[in-house]
Amino acid sequence: MPENPSIAVVVLNHGRAQDTIACAKSVLGQRPFLLVLVDNASPDDSVRKLADFCASNGPFAQFTAAHADEARARASALAEQPGALLVVLPHNRGYAAGNNSGLAAALALGADACWILNNDTLLEPGALQNIQKALLERAGEGIGLFGTAVLCGHDGRVQCLGGGHTNHWSGLSSQAGNGLTKEEAAKIPRQEIESRLNYICGASVVATRNFLEKTGLMDEAFFLYCEEQDWAIRGEKNGFGLGFVPDASIIHFEGSTTGMRPGSRPPSRMARLALSRLRLAAKHAPITMPTVAAGLLVGFARIWWRKFFG
Repeated sequence: MPENPSIAVVVLNHGRAQDTIACAKSVLGQRPFLLVLVDNASPDDSVRKLADFCASNGPFAQFTAAHADEARARASALAEQPGALLVVLPHNRGYAAGNNSGLAAALALGADACWILNNDTLLEPGALQNIQKALLERAGEGIGLFGTAVLCGHDGRVQCLGGGHTNHWSGLSSQAGNGLTKEEAAKIPRQEIESRLNYICGASVVATRNFLEKTGLMDEAFFLYCEEQDWAIRGEKNGFGLGFVPDASIIHFEGSTTGMRPGSRPPSRMARLALSRLRLAAKHAPITMPTVAAGLLVGFARIWWRKFFG
């Protein structure tokens, strides 16, 4: 890993340009190697708004690409290194496919690591610098994916510390540190948190170049949900571990990216989540599919019970 690892920040947009611009401002304030905004076939004028924002913040490039391979080729063909890049996708192929186009372009432009952020997030001071420090200091530990502290935008409490743990027999997940205050979270040793993780939260995940080259991009069969669990499992099979950067924090205004606000459970989103969990089980441990299906039924029953009966 170079002495000053070059980090490209990838932010996916779909019809929420103002959220994406707010996120991008917080990113540019910490001087990344490259900011990659990916518009996932927004149905509004997001592309114009994002292009105007990028143009007002220094050298930038823009191109249309249908998939990651095309994004990689178009980025490689750029005459100059931009500070910001806008990749426009003609079709919405989901979270994984959208981010993959940004990742592929960032790798082509020389990034040592890529930090995927949800567009409904803001960086806390020093976050990017502390990730650079962690990448350098832990370069020999075989870590492929790093997570950060993710704080809830509505109350400042912890959404998760790095990520969480998915029980592959039930398909249900728990987030490390969920509900703690920042002060309570700061008392937990990093090693203890990392021992709880078997995936990194997709709202804030840093992937090293080595991980991306050996494990590959995200599986685009996961349109939305469970791509982060799949990525971590595939990385583990390639010998990569998971890391947590405790002094890097983001604020997450949960729900803007998916359109699902905290406390809401639209049936279509629940169905997509269920299908993604079943897909994860089928891909990595088919024997667990009956228990995962049962776990989903129990989990959704609890959600509906709380909704109607408190």
